[in-house]
Amino acid sequence: MFRRIFVLAVVLNVLMVLNAFTLVRAQDETEVLSEALIAHIAQLYTDDIWNKRDMVVGDTLFSDDFVDHHPIPDQLPGREGFMNTVELYLSAFPDLQVVNDDVFGSGDRLVIRWTAVGTHDGELLGIPASGNPVTITGIDILRIVDGQIAERWAEDNALELMGQIGALGAS
Repeated sequence: MFRRIFVLAVVLNVLMVLNAFTLVRAQDETEVLSEALIAHIAQLYTDDIWNKRDMVVGDTLFSDDFVDHHPIPDQLPGREGFMNTVELYLSAFPDLQVVNDDVFGSGDRLVIRWTAVGTHDGELLGIPASGNPVTITGIDILRIVDGQIAERWAEDNALELMGQIGALGAS
């Protein structure tokens, strides 16, 4: 009986060590972002694409297999779809400016908390230009692989934006 318990304990210990080794190895394979890379990608993403309207940056900033987990209705997949969405917002808000309120990273993730300010001077998703000034806030979480954005998750206050451009009717 003691021998069976001893063998079982040894097997369990070996399995725990193998599991721990697997977890450490998986963590080692995850890209850890340097502060310099975090700052560089955030600058390209916000300043170059959104503020300077340099759409060519998207060709190298986003990976070939980029996935946007927060697409707008009818957004095409991949890098092309995301860049089309950027252009859609920039045409609806030609004076749009985005400021990074917070930028930080953990593991292979880059987080940007942002504020965008602009004027609704163009159609947005079938909503005619209102001429209204808008301020919207949001958070983007970007997964970085080999220095490129591979995935994007985002939360923004779209309901507040719709109210500011008059899409919700009289309040």
